[in-house]
Amino acid sequence: AAAAAAAAAAAAATRNLHELFAPPTDINFAGSFQQARAFATGKRRWLLVNVQDVGSFASHRLNRDVFRDDCVREVLKHGFVLWQVAA
Repeated sequence: AAAAAAAAAAAAATRNLHELFAPPTDINFAGSFQQARAFATGKRRWLLVNVQDVGSFASHRLNRDVFRDDCVREVLKHGFVLWQVAA
């Protein structure tokens, strides 16, 4: 029982970390680069390309610290199209 409880706690901690460092899917364009470019052009917005290195903590920190910031999110929503891709 104790082992099952410990495994459940570890799984919950892993899930929480994944959510904390997850990409900003709600503001990220979910198509190809060409589609993102065309969409940004049509909306008369800048295209912000973010190439993530999944092995680099700095990339994960960017998701957690920058793309979760309310001010940054508002600026992105109104003036940019974000296209994030893993390298």
